Amino acid sequence: MASILGLTAFFAAIVVLARAYRNRSRDGNKELGATPRRPIAISSFRDIDDTLGNQSCACGGDFRLLGEGPSVDAPDVRFARLECSHCDRERIIYFEISATS
Repeated sequence: MASILGLTAFFAAIVVLARAYRNRSRDGNKELGATPRRPIAISSFRDIDDTLGNQSCACGGDFRLLGEGPSVDAPDVRFARLECSHCDRERIIYFEISATS
């Protein structure tokens, strides 16, 4: 009987953690620049450098630029791929470039 209760508690904990992870992923996609559908609007390409220079990882490390280029999903969107220098977490930030000079 105790093993059944233990297994039930274990599976309940897994469900709670999975929901928390799913909600965290959803919230991350609501952040401006997290997807090609919600890019950060910029007026010059220097704004990309300024924005990338202000990024830091949740672990406290600094992001370094791995590369950047045009988005396949939208012609007026560019992306920058970043990697944390401490924990190696990767992040992609999208920028709307239609108003650049």
